[in-house]
Amino acid sequence: MKQIAPSAATSSKSGWTSDLAAGFLVSLIALPLSLGIAVASGYPAASGLIAAIVGGVVTSLAGGARLTIKGPAAGLIVIVLGAVTELADPGDPMSGVYRTAAAIVVAGVIQILLGVFRCGVLAEMMPGSVIHGMLAAIGIIVMGKQIHVLLGVTPSGKTPMALISEIGNSLKALNPVITLIGVTSLAVMIICARYPLGFLKRVPAVLIVLVLAICFDALFDITQLHTYVFHGAEYPLGPDFLVKLPHSLSESVFFPDWSRLISFHSLKYIAFFAIVGSIESLLTVSAVNGMDPERRRANPDRDLIALGIGNVISGLLGGLPMISEIVRSKANVDAGASTSRANLTHGLLLLAYLGVFSPILARVPLSALAGVLVYVGFRLAAPREFIHAWNTGREQFVFFLITCVLTVTEDLLIGVAAGLGCAVGYVVLRGTKLHHILSGSQVVEREDDTLRIRLQGNAVFSNFVAFRRIIEEAGPEVSKVQIDFSQCTLVEHTFRDKLGRLQAELAGVTIFVSGLDAHVCSGADPTATAIRR
Repeated sequence: MKQIAPSAATSSKSGWTSDLAAGFLVSLIALPLSLGIAVASGYPAASGLIAAIVGGVVTSLAGGARLTIKGPAAGLIVIVLGAVTELADPGDPMSGVYRTAAAIVVAGVIQILLGVFRCGVLAEMMPGSVIHGMLAAIGIIVMGKQIHVLLGVTPSGKTPMALISEIGNSLKALNPVITLIGVTSLAVMIICARYPLGFLKRVPAVLIVLVLAICFDALFDITQLHTYVFHGAEYPLGPDFLVKLPHSLSESVFFPDWSRLISFHSLKYIAFFAIVGSIESLLTVSAVNGMDPERRRANPDRDLIALGIGNVISGLLGGLPMISEIVRSKANVDAGASTSRANLTHGLLLLAYLGVFSPILARVPLSALAGVLVYVGFRLAAPREFIHAWNTGREQFVFFLITCVLTVTEDLLIGVAAGLGCAVGYVVLRGTKLHHILSGSQVVEREDDTLRIRLQGNAVFSNFVAFRRIIEEAGPEVSKVQIDFSQCTLVEHTFRDKLGRLQAELAGVTIFVSGLDAHVCSGADPTATAIRR
């Protein structure tokens, strides 16, 4: 029986339907997260929605990756909050917000230039252990700050270590009602993740948190300033414990202050926004490439340009910096999205929410959003992340730990620089020649539809891009790639990990690996660093 393909009109209609449905689902996830990320970043709550709206509407029209969702992310909270704090005048935190907006705009311009000059591959050169160490540190810092908000206590400390050390004091001084709301929100996030039964499979956990939070506000009348007595002690409730949103869209917008743009602190955070934001986005784009059912590979440079345009506009309107966010992007793919219309739909719906539902959203307790962010922070810094780093190689665990500890105790720049320096030093000490750090050493042979690559010296994180380019430039006639590692002294974890991801991205190409029998892995993970005996 001959199979009849669906008509173009039917496929198009089905695509539109799935994109609209996916966009609606993602907008429900993005709504509370955008509010919470903005507040945790020291920005007005509406700024998170502005970034998500711009990320949905502008980057879709500018040609961003088809299936990724752009918007504010927990991974940038620490950077934004640091910029707001360091750029503010004493006693005037909003001055730091206005100056941070200027840094976001310039960082967006840099991202556009990175895309124009085809620098999208640079993120592929970062060792995975350093990136994961940075994200784990961000998770720890986010939890250290948001636990106080969850408990309804204002700590005196400002640095990450000071905030972490004050958690015990905040537990003693917690506000029972506010803590109940925060703990309930955290419990909902955990339960929905661990036991997705029945309707929990179809309803985003953050939406349940949002509904419960508004119910708590009605139950305890938090919108009205008053006190209550619990076990003989008196505690306050009032609007200070709720999200603050403007009454109109026009009141949500503010413009950058350029007065401190040429200063050390501004330049430092411009670099952070441009580099860290680009790396996180490009990693998400790469991950989503592997999730795409149609095996389409997004152009990283084009996506960087779209991301930069979005950040320029977001900064000019008073929005947070944005990236391609992995959790929302995965939800988008899982919901059946097929084009960038889903991201566009998500942005337009968030615009409608901000314009229509602001009075309702203003009744959301901050502790409910803190519960969500504590969960997000824990996911970034979960024990399994440390175990995974250990299993990928003892040296990888050292890079991970150095990056994580120094980022928490000192500074993000110091942590990442130290981790990267250690990773480069390790591969050099292991015999990687300086002129092979970026290019590697390969012997390439071509026979019909088969490409044979014999790697020599060391295969490490920094020369994977040059290796991948050989495969990509081989042409569509190649359907088999044989990779021989027998002459490699060292096959580093990040190289092996990216090689596995590459297989998922290449449509119609099968990769065969040989020559690792004489190597010893430095960890239990299948992608652990392999060292020749």
